[in-house]
This record gives sequence, C-alpha cells and structure tokens, in this order.
Amino acid sequence: LHAYSQLWLTPRVVDAGFEFHPGYGSSESGEVEGHRRHIEGLPHRDDPALLGLTAGADRSLRTAEAHGVLTAVLSVEPKGDSHEATREEADLEQVRALRATLPTAPDPGAVRLAMKALGARPLHVALRQEIEQMRRLLTAAGETLDGLERAMQGAIALTPQLADAMGSIRLAAVPAGWARASQMCSHGLGSWIAELRRRSEQLTKWLHGHRPACFWLGGLFNPQGLLAANRQEVCRGRLKEGWTLGDVVDDVRVLNVDEEDVRKPPEEGVYICGVHLEGGTWDRRLQQLDEPHPTETQAPLPVLHATAALRSAARGGRVASYACPCYANASRDRFLFEVELPSADEPAKWLMRGVAMIASVGKEDG
Repeated sequence: LHAYSQLWLTPRVVDAGFEFHPGYGSSESGEVEGHRRHIEGLPHRDDPALLGLTAGADRSLRTAEAHGVLTAVLSVEPKGDSHEATREEADLEQVRALRATLPTAPDPGAVRLAMKALGARPLHVALRQEIEQMRRLLTAAGETLDGLERAMQGAIALTPQLADAMGSIRLAAVPAGWARASQMCSHGLGSWIAELRRRSEQLTKWLHGHRPACFWLGGLFNPQGLLAANRQEVCRGRLKEGWTLGDVVDDVRVLNVDEEDVRKPPEEGVYICGVHLEGGTWDRRLQQLDEPHPTETQAPLPVLHATAALRSAARGGRVASYACPCYANASRDRFLFEVELPSADEPAKWLMRGVAMIASVGKEDG
C-alpha cells in the first residue's frame, strides 16, 4: 500500500497528458458521462505491465483459470452408463495401483527407537513432528483406499466421502481430504504422489541418522517448525555470548552453489534448497535480482543459508536491496522469512510486481 501511494497518489496524476500506462490516461472531462465514456474506451484486456506484472504472471493466471474450467467440466460428467461393471473393475484396479504407490506409514515403535538413538535436540523435535504428520496423512490415505476397495467389493456401503474421493481419483485429482492434510500444491494426483514419496524419503533418511546436508524446505508439513528449531540451535551455540531465542530473527542469504555441490551441513544453521523465485530471476554472475525470462514464471534459486542473527544487528534497510518474502507455497498463505536481495532497481519495482520466494512449487502432471 505504501508503494502504491508513493507511485500514484501524487500531484502528477492530474497533469494534462498523464498516463498510468500507455493507453491508460486520466479522464479530462468535467462531467460524469465523460468519465464513463473514458472508462468504456479503456482496453478490454489489461496489459499485465499496467500493474508492474510480467507476461508470465498473466500466463499463470490464464492457465489456472483454464485448469479450473476443465476440472469443473470433467466433474459433472455422467456417473452412470451401460458399462458400469467395466467401470467398477477399472476403478478397483486404479485404487489398488494407487495403494501400491503410497509410501509405507512410519511404525510408531520403530520411530521412538530411532528418535532415542538420534538424541534430544531442537531439530530432532521438528523431525518427530514431521514424521507424525506424515504417519497421519499416509494412514488416512490408506484407510480411504481400503474403504474404496471394500465398497467396490460390496463389503461396506459407499459413503459420500468415499464417493467424492473416487470421483477425484478418476479425474487424476487429489482427494480434498488428502490435499488439506498434506498442504501440497501439486495440481495432479501423479505429481502429488511423487512429491509425497520424496517427502517421505527425506524424513526416513533423516530419521535413520542421515541428516540432510541441504533441507528441502518445501517438503516439510511445517517449515516454520524447522526454522524455529534452527534458531534455537544457533542460540544454544551462542550461549556464552548471551543469545536468547527472543533476541534473534532468521538470517537468510542466497549462496552461489547448487544443491549437488553441498556435501555437508554448515557449521551453524542449515542449508535450504528447492526454493524458487516468482516474478523475477537471480543473476548468478552479478549476485542480484533481475528481470525474469519471458517464458519463465518461477525461476530456481541456488542454495540458501539460514541461520540466526540478533534482532538489533539484523541486516536490512539497504537502499539497493529488496526485502523479498518467502512463502511456504504458491498460494502465499504461510509466510516463512525475508531475504535481502541486492538489486540495481528500486525496491518499489519488485514490490509492485509481487516478487516472492516460494518454498514448494506446485507441478502439473504430464
């Protein structure tokens, strides 16, 4: 709001010939009817650059709209036909195949033993919470598939919840209950399963003593929990300096290395990978924020280093940098942290464009 006010709420907007954007001038009429004619004469399809956005942002919007329309059309197809038996057989086969692709839910007893071997530390508390969330999700998904199989075999009645889940599976969509529990942004069932397996693999390796050298932050149910545990561990390491958890904030910076180049964790803090930049790109040569490629809506970032810094000494406020927010997913409903990104342009440019980091990028199937 502050950036919009500085840009548009100025005396120049009433100057003769002023344009907010080419083709979007101010009405010079003194009558209401004249203002109406001026508004009706504006382009019917707004140029995304009018609001500082890129063509990629416009393409993403229209793709999402088309996806919504197609999903709605497919969801209202007739549910019954002359080949009902054949369809039920196909459904049963699909449910069984899907069941086979799900990772195995963690065994609580085995998890307790493994956690005891790891020892007590803040990051391991975050790990235990992640594994419990994964166990609940996989158990719920397994129960849904088992219920569908039994219902199609005539052992139990097909409840509305099971019917809705089967309808989603037929459309290669993620059942609503699974999507809510996972908080993943994958648009198709295939990519959702693939991401779920990758999440499970990261947690399983960590549980068995192979702490990730570089954490896939978007693969966590509660990335804020990992960040909080990281701050706590940094404070413990700085105990002699008098650091306390209430005195520190996240301190994150972009490195010039890729995930494949990371061999071990940092001495302090954690490395983060898999983060993408939306609305811009990262110039690795100049180490600064830059214009995105025309066909790119989300650009991958190098590895980030997340540690903690005293609130009183935290970086920020530099004229030639943009305080870029990082969100858990593309819906931007869960804020994680800010990163000061050097830039040759004024921060207002990137702010108006809505440039942000995204930890978990949703993917399309196919």
